Amino acid sequence: MVKRNQLNCVLKTLIFSIFDLFISFFGICFHGTSFSVQHFRDDFALPYNFTKSVSDFFMISSLRMLFLFVGCFILIFNKKPSRPLGHLAHASFALCIILISFTPAKFLGLSDNSGQEHPGVLYTGDIILLIFNVFFAILAHRIWLAFLRAAKRIESIYERLEEEDEGTTSEQEEEQKTQEGKISANMKTHIIIIRLLQYCKNEWLWHISGFTWLFIYSLTRIFVPYYTGQVIASVVSSTGDKYGALIDSVKLMLFISIVWLVFTNLKTLKETQNLSAVAGGFRGGSFEYAYARVNRAVRHNLFSSLVHQEVAFFDRHKTGEITSRLTADTSTMSDTVSLNVNIFLRNTVQMGGSMLFMMTLSWRLSLIPFIVVPIILVASKIFGVYYDFLSEKAQEAIAQSNDVAEEVVSTMRTISLVGQEPVLFARSVSENIAYGLDKCTTVDVVEAAKMANAHSFIIQTREQYQTNVGEKGSQMSGGQKQRIAIARAIVRKPAILLLDEATSALDTESEHLVQEAIYKNMKGRSVILIAHRLSTVEKADKIVVIIKGRVEQMGTHEQLLSQEGIYRSLVHRQMIGGGNGSNGGGEGTNIIGDATTTSANTGVENTGSGGGVVDGRASITSLTSGGRRRSSRIGARIVPSVGMSISPRTMAQTLMATSFTHSTSSLQSK
Repeated sequence: MVKRNQLNCVLKTLIFSIFDLFISFFGICFHGTSFSVQHFRDDFALPYNFTKSVSDFFMISSLRMLFLFVGCFILIFNKKPSRPLGHLAHASFALCIILISFTPAKFLGLSDNSGQEHPGVLYTGDIILLIFNVFFAILAHRIWLAFLRAAKRIESIYERLEEEDEGTTSEQEEEQKTQEGKISANMKTHIIIIRLLQYCKNEWLWHISGFTWLFIYSLTRIFVPYYTGQVIASVVSSTGDKYGALIDSVKLMLFISIVWLVFTNLKTLKETQNLSAVAGGFRGGSFEYAYARVNRAVRHNLFSSLVHQEVAFFDRHKTGEITSRLTADTSTMSDTVSLNVNIFLRNTVQMGGSMLFMMTLSWRLSLIPFIVVPIILVASKIFGVYYDFLSEKAQEAIAQSNDVAEEVVSTMRTISLVGQEPVLFARSVSENIAYGLDKCTTVDVVEAAKMANAHSFIIQTREQYQTNVGEKGSQMSGGQKQRIAIARAIVRKPAILLLDEATSALDTESEHLVQEAIYKNMKGRSVILIAHRLSTVEKADKIVVIIKGRVEQMGTHEQLLSQEGIYRSLVHRQMIGGGNGSNGGGEGTNIIGDATTTSANTGVENTGSGGGVVDGRASITSLTSGGRRRSSRIGARIVPSVGMSISPRTMAQTLMATSFTHSTSSLQSK
């Protein structure tokens, strides 16, 4: 199959080159009143003259042949030829345009010096060479594009052979199909353009209105240069009634200028009469209204398509990307269509009318724009490719910025927060841990993951730290998300670590792993725990019980158990699963623990009936030796709470106003 594609391209090149050289030879032999091989010899023997010699056509044919054989060489001896052929495709297009622009220039030269006996008359061979030069230039570029398509087919064949030898997985096959789909979509750009123009067809009435005003505007623009020249010619003319001709030309110029002003949408309408403003409003308003309706139709169809997608579609595509496509991209697309259609029609009318008008004046001078315009097309092609590249990068950057716009402020401060439902982004594990840090090495990420008990499950995945967690961590379990969130908080080395219900929604095994991660990171920082389960906070260095803003109890877990009070009743209630709220009548009871050193751990407990709220906050400097673990008994049954614990934002705001000393710390709550 590979050899067949390569042989097909070589045969195309050989047939094209032979036919191209033969036509050039035949045309040069006819560079005279009759066919003669001597004309070919004489043309190469005599010194080159641009207005007389036609040997340059044979040299151009040789250049085309050499360029195509370079493509064949790349196609045969390179296993991945699509990349170099793709880069050279722009050179092929530029060569095609330059050769086309060479044709009218050569035509002007030959038309002045076609022969001694009949100057200004083209020979039969000259006409053949001029026509086929344009034809072969376009055909050579088409053959090069055929090389590019064959190269992509050859690469796909090589990839399939490698997959058969190595036994690739189905995921790799799906990725290959996705890439092939992207290539196919890029090759069918004209189909997309046609589909976009279908939206314009539905607004035909408004387009006809806009085109009418546009046609009159463009038509009047054609005659302005001509009568400007007439005014100048009348002034410098030395024969006839030059003053009468000048007055007539000025009258015509005045009339055309008034008409042109009427049909032009000026920026400052106050400079013209009311009629000018009305006409300009009709032209601009027709197009603006038409493409506003096109924009609405595109956005409506896109939204209708989104709401009918399956759930798996939203798992694969990011929310920010979809939002960007629905808002920014639809407006960009409709505005691009409206702008391009408007400019295309206006320039078409102006160019067609101008060329007809110029041909009636001087056909030789009219050919000069055909020499320059193709070169301008090459420059616009190069700029267009670069502009499309920048536009695509800008759209991707906007989509990514929308995707990560939900960043919380707490991740940028010295206070790190781990919530009950941590926010993960659709990035790799490493990027989620190091998110928001400019300088974060791989060693720091791995060390933070080890401290958060996350390293073990990360290295068990296929891509390890490059594994994509999915949007909002959909590819991870609850315990895994919590440990990744703890690692993200630890890698910042925060002064205060705030954990809000970090274990409330986890199973026993995940809770145990998260608790171990919490206990590992108590040293060197203040840790505030907000939790429903007292097993999470029983190792706190000190617990302070506050009721309605007043301190009622203070001490460690063992000290508070030995005292009569709300804390011991909470512990007993969790152990036996019974009892009423400690503070009936819907009044809340707060258990708050404050740090005695610069390192703290806080827990919050919600329980009771009748709307009772119990919040426990504790601080811990280090793990106490001989401490008892009650996680197997405490929390075996959690009594539902109707109230709500103190929010992390309130806790953080309170801590920001708290002064810490070396031995003690105080927390004032309003």
